[in-house]
Amino acid sequence: MTVKTLIQCEVTNIKPLTDTVIQVEVLPQQPFHYQAGQYTYIVTNDGCQMPFSIANAPLGAKQLEFHIRHASDSDYSRYLLAQIKQQQNLVITAAEGECVYDNPQSQSVILLAGGTGFAPIKAIIEQVLSQTLSHSLYLYWGARRMNDLYLPELAQHWQRTIERFHYQPVLSEPDANWTGQSGWVHEAVVQRHTDLTNWQVYAAGPPEMIQRAYQSFTLQGLSSEQMHSDGL
Repeated sequence: MTVKTLIQCEVTNIKPLTDTVIQVEVLPQQPFHYQAGQYTYIVTNDGCQMPFSIANAPLGAKQLEFHIRHASDSDYSRYLLAQIKQQQNLVITAAEGECVYDNPQSQSVILLAGGTGFAPIKAIIEQVLSQTLSHSLYLYWGARRMNDLYLPELAQHWQRTIERFHYQPVLSEPDANWTGQSGWVHEAVVQRHTDLTNWQVYAAGPPEMIQRAYQSFTLQGLSSEQMHSDGL
C-alpha cells in the first residue's frame, strides 16, 4: 500500500455558496504542484480521507480552492467542516488524476459537470482561458435543482464575455419556475451534438453520470481517447 505524502494547509477563506455548498480556500505550507482538473485527498484528524477536486487552475496563486458539499447524513462532511471552522487548518495529499487538459489538435471541447463536479471543470476552463482560445468550449452543467448550480453567475459571465464559449445548465428535478433545459445532462449534449467524432470531452461528477455519458457519446462517434474523466 502506497503511503501518501501529507501536506499541512492553512484555511484562509470560507464562503457559503449555497445552503449545501461551501467554498474553502487553503494555503499549503510547502510547494504544491498540480494540473488543472486534478484532485487531492483531504485527511481529517481521525484519519478519514476523501477526494476533492481542486477548483482553481495553477496560474501563479499559491492558494487552493475547494467546493465542499455538506449533507446532514454525512458524518465525514460534518466532521470536516467542524474541523475547518474550529482549527482553521487542513491536511491534504499530493495531487492525483488523469482528467487534465490536453488538446494539441485544438479540437472543440465539451465540458460536462454534474453537481460539484463543476470544481475541476472550472479549473480546466480557467486554464484554457489563460491562453488564446482557438476553438469552441461548450459547458454543460447538470444538477437536480436550480440552487445546486452554485456559481451560475460565473458561467453566465463567461458566456457573455468570451467568444466561442457556450453554457447550458440542465436540471433533472427542475423547480416550477425553471424555463431552461430539463432532463439528464448528457442527453442535452447528444441532442445538440449528433457527431462527436472530432471533439474532446472532459467530464466530472457522479460516476453513474460519467458512465451514462460515455456510453451515449461513443454512439455519437467519440473514442475512448477523446473522453477524459477520472470517473471511468
